[in-house]
Amino acid sequence: CNLATIHGGDATNVVTDRVDIEGECRSFDRRLLDRIAREVERACQRAVRSTKNCRGQRGSVTFHTDIEYEPFTIPKNAASVQAAEAAIRSFGMKPELLTTQGALDANWLNARGIPVATLGAGQVAGHSLSERLDIEQFLTGCEVALRLATAPDLAA
Repeated sequence: CNLATIHGGDATNVVTDRVDIEGECRSFDRRLLDRIAREVERACQRAVRSTKNCRGQRGSVTFHTDIEYEPFTIPKNAASVQAAEAAIRSFGMKPELLTTQGALDANWLNARGIPVATLGAGQVAGHSLSERLDIEQFLTGCEVALRLATAPDLAA
């Protein structure tokens, strides 16, 4: 779970009356995802119960969850996977089928019944302090995507 944005107050010398924190949890297992969200909410509630200001007052917490995209799995024999593998092989490379926790356009498409496979695009150590882009892999990914989109013999 990544609590990534924290917004509150408008001056450094004023105690704010409200703080908004936004985060994101990812998992392929919907039950685990729900459990993670419940645990984060419980942690926030525990913090409220255990913290008072100089007047003995406690704050409050309001917790909201939204599903912004659904996880998906594509069968290895799906037409989109087969076409992607063929496009990769056409460049003399060996395709690798990997699992990722990424949030992609493919999440939205697959949730609506359009079975879309994704291609690597040079991401290295995503969502970490070491995150970077391998430019050579990125450009190769672009070439593979172009071949996949324009080669009639690879149509999924």
